Amino acid sequence: MGKLSGMRAVVGCAAAVALLAACANTAGSRIPEVDVGESTGATDASEQSSGPYEGELPIREAATPASCDGTDQLAIGFSIVDAAAGRRYLSVEILNCSDAPVTLSEPPTFATSTLDGIDIDVDWEASPGSESAPTIEPGTAAKLELSWQSNGRCERGAQVLEVSIAGASGRIEDCLQLGNDPGWEDPAANQDTYGTDPATASWRYPTP
Repeated sequence: MGKLSGMRAVVGCAAAVALLAACANTAGSRIPEVDVGESTGATDASEQSSGPYEGELPIREAATPASCDGTDQLAIGFSIVDAAAGRRYLSVEILNCSDAPVTLSEPPTFATSTLDGIDIDVDWEASPGSESAPTIEPGTAAKLELSWQSNGRCERGAQVLEVSIAGASGRIEDCLQLGNDPGWEDPAANQDTYGTDPATASWRYPTP
């Protein structure tokens, strides 16, 4: 009886050793649990670069004020892009660096493109009730307010905006979320989710 008990103990120990060895062999192959967006390397939607170009996306964190350095006519500056209720807002500063009043009798024109130079079609419309043809006194500035519906991603549509008015022009690269990419396919849906129709944006001179 004593020998039988001893044999059972030896067999039990051997089984335990085998089980521990098996656990040790499989522990290294276990897939660890990770938090999405941390260890997996996932990025915020505004930082992803799955659009029609490759490279770092511009996101301005400060305004670009108008400066009279290098000009004695008009200078153009830009606020940061503001967001509210699914729309984007941008204020354009038009500074008179000359010694005479300047009347903005012609409407502004706009050019939009990707960082790679692909033109993005945007229909710019004057907002109803916009102050027309403001006159800017020497050393003072007028404001031009732009707004549009966000397309949801920095890499969609335009990242470059150029505003021209009265012989002056200003250009920014930014996370605009403006317009649609011609022929760009959304990788998630494998179809041209956002279409190629021009987006609509508005501009206005606010009443002083």
